[in-house]
Amino acid sequence: MIKKIIFLFFVVLAIIYFRGINNHMKTNNSNSKIRIVSLSPSVTKKIIELDKTEYLVGRTFFCNYNEVKNVDVVSDLTHFNIDKIILLHPTHVISEYPIDEKSLYILKKNNINVISLNTPKSIKDIIANTEIIAHITSSENKLKQLIKEFNGLKPLKQFTNHSVYFVLASGTSEFTAGKNTYINDFINLIGAKNIASNVNNWSYSKEYLLNSNPEFFMGSTFSIDQISKISQYKNITAIKSKNYIYILPEVLNVPTIGNIISSYKYISNQKIN
Repeated sequence: MIKKIIFLFFVVLAIIYFRGINNHMKTNNSNSKIRIVSLSPSVTKKIIELDKTEYLVGRTFFCNYNEVKNVDVVSDLTHFNIDKIILLHPTHVISEYPIDEKSLYILKKNNINVISLNTPKSIKDIIANTEIIAHITSSENKLKQLIKEFNGLKPLKQFTNHSVYFVLASGTSEFTAGKNTYINDFINLIGAKNIASNVNNWSYSKEYLLNSNPEFFMGSTFSIDQISKISQYKNITAIKSKNYIYILPEVLNVPTIGNIISSYKYISNQKIN
């Protein structure tokens, strides 16, 4: 009888012990559930491309993608509602824009991992930032697929070794993509030469543009329409021949691997004079 009581006592202890472990594991699993607030459209798009939108609990007003339309808006890009972010209980807040010190302090004080990624200056930077997000969301396999597709992009014959000027904005001043930009990398990717690779920033002189006499203009429909109407540029080869490469705005505004790929495909199907 005493042996049975002792046996039952240890059985009860074992049940209590294993229930405790089970509850601890459940608690840990629920706490380890990734919850991301994105403070940049490019971060949100990277999460979409990695097929991990289920982890996204907050986004900016400008992250107006169908895949995340039901996700709470916490920011208009320049200002974000920090109280709303905290109420969403995110594990991570990720941005490709600088976060001010005060907000950074409050977020970290609430045990939120704040990932402030560098704003991409190259395609290499775009891939590096995507790798960080892929690691957080355990989507390395999807990342490998994206990189494999990107690595398969080859120079396009119709643009190879031709000079290109990227039209960002035109008028009283010229704005383009210099050598330290991912747009410059994109121009090199299609096999062309960026005439603005001799500058480090986004501004360009009219004299340089006239003297360089690019064979192609690349840009949005609006920007190319604007520059082609400037009489001072009427003898530039790109305008005389109407050699225009229309590009998807996303490649400028939202730098992601998927957008680079889709922009490449978009211009590869354009007919050139």
